[in-house]
Amino acid sequence: AQNLKPDIVTFNSWAQSLATKMPVTQLDDIVQLLFSETQKAEVPLDAITYHCLIKAFILNLQPNRVVELLAAMKEKGIKPDISFYNYWIHY
Repeated sequence: AQNLKPDIVTFNSWAQSLATKMPVTQLDDIVQLLFSETQKAEVPLDAITYHCLIKAFILNLQPNRVVELLAAMKEKGIKPDISFYNYWIHY
């Protein structure tokens, strides 16, 4: 079990947990840790990861962080899907 490496599903599960359970005071630190760990594991983030993180910042009323993540997505060529826009409009 020591040779198991996390994949995008692992990181997306972690990001989903962040979106629903993380207190706002720890959110930035945990997001930075997630970015660091995905780089170490050489696992590129995907639209699902970003959607989960953006959801966390929307729920915690941090629109500036949402804009930052959208810019990072654009820079990496990742496009938000329709479910992202539906969620954003709802909140």
